[in-house]
Amino acid sequence: MEKGNPAWDAPRVTTALRDQLADAARSFGRIFRNPNIRRIEAAWAASIIAYWAYGIALAVFAYQEGGAAAVGIVGLIRFVPSAIASPFAAMLGDRFRRERVIVFAELVRAVLLALSVAVLAVDGPVVLVYLLGALVAIAYTPIRPAQAALLPTLARNPAELTAANVTSSTIESLGIFGGPAIGGLLLAATSLEAVFTAAGIAFLLSAFLVARVRVDETPQRREPSGSILSEFAAGFVTLAREPGLRILVLLMAAQTFVAGALNVLIVVSALQLLDLGESGVGFLNSAVGIGGLIGALIWRGVAYGAADW
Repeated sequence: MEKGNPAWDAPRVTTALRDQLADAARSFGRIFRNPNIRRIEAAWAASIIAYWAYGIALAVFAYQEGGAAAVGIVGLIRFVPSAIASPFAAMLGDRFRRERVIVFAELVRAVLLALSVAVLAVDGPVVLVYLLGALVAIAYTPIRPAQAALLPTLARNPAELTAANVTSSTIESLGIFGGPAIGGLLLAATSLEAVFTAAGIAFLLSAFLVARVRVDETPQRREPSGSILSEFAAGFVTLAREPGLRILVLLMAAQTFVAGALNVLIVVSALQLLDLGESGVGFLNSAVGIGGLIGALIWRGVAYGAADW
C-alpha cells in the first residue's frame, strides 16, 4: 500500500462509506413505491430472519442432546444435502412460475417446522428433529434463485431493479445478525418449541406476502437445453474450462468450511466456555454478522475511494 495514496485516506473512505449507506436508504425508498417488490422484500426479510433464528435454536438443541459433536453433525446434515440439492433446485424457476416456487418452498418449511414442534412435544427421536432440519435447509435452496429471477419481471425500470437488488442484499446482511439475536432472545425468554413455532409462522407470513404478488405477464422461460443432469453438469464443465473461476469457487468452499467450524465453536464458547446461556449463542452469532456487515461496508468504501482516485 503506497503511503499517501488518496484512495486509502480515511476521509475518502468515510465519505464513500456514507455514500453507500445513503444509496441503501434511497433504495429502500424506491422499492416501497412498487407494491409487488415491497411484498417480495418483506417476505425475504421474514424468511431470512426466521432461517437464522431457527438455526440458532437447532444448534442449541443439538448441543443439549449430544454436545459439540452433535452440533457438527447437525451442520453436516443441514448443509451437505442442501448443497447437493441447490443446483437442481435453482432450475425450478426456469420450469415453473417463480412466485409459486417461493410460496411452495415457504409452505413446505412451515410444515416441516410444525412437525419438528410435534416431535419435541411428544419427546420423539432426536434424529428425527435433525432430519427435519435437513429437509428445511433443502426447501430453502430454491427461494433465493427464484427471487433473484423474479425481481426483473416486477421492476418498472432499471433504477427500480437496481434498488431492489441492493435492498435484498441489505436485508440479507441485516438478517445474518438480526436473526440470531432474535433467536437468542426467544430462547432465553421461552423455549425451543416457541422458537420453532415463531420461525414457522414467519415462513407462513412470507408465503402469504409472495402469494399476493401479481406478475402482469408470464416471463419468458429459457427452454431446457437437455436433461436436468446435463444442465447440472454444465456448471462443472465451465469450472473445468475457467481456472480463475475454479480458484474463486475453491476459496468460497474454504470460507464455507471455516464458517461451519465457527458455528460449532460459537455454540461451545457460549454455553461451555463463557457460560452465557442459550441467548449468548444468538448474540455471538450476531457479533459475527455485525462484523461481516461493517467489514463489507468498509471495503466497499475503500473500493469506491480507489475507483474515484
